[in-house]
Amino acid sequence: MKSLTKFLLVFIACGIISASAQSPNPPMVVVQAANSSPTPAAATAPAVAQNPNELHATVQTLEQIKAANADTLKRQEAVMQQLEDLQKAADQIRIFAHRAGG
Repeated sequence: MKSLTKFLLVFIACGIISASAQSPNPPMVVVQAANSSPTPAAATAPAVAQNPNELHATVQTLEQIKAANADTLKRQEAVMQQLEDLQKAADQIRIFAHRAGG
C-alpha cells in the first residue's frame, strides 16, 4: 500500500511539473544596467527632460516589465496553489493508508 501511495504522489507531481513547464514564456524584455559610476540625480534630470520620446519609450518598457512580472507572479501563485493541493492530497492518502492498516 505504501508503494502505491508513493507511486501516486510521484505520478501527480510529474503531471503538475509537466503542466507548468508547458506554459508559454512571457515576452523577454531587456533592460540596460545602470552606470556603476555614481552621478547625482540632478545632473541626469536635464538630459531626460530634453528627450520626451525617450522618456515615453522608457515608461512603456517599464510598463511591459511590470506586466511581465505580474504575469510571472500569477503563474507562481497558481503553482503554489497546486503544490498546496498536492500536499493536502498526500496527507489524505497517508490518513487513509493508516486507517486501512498500511
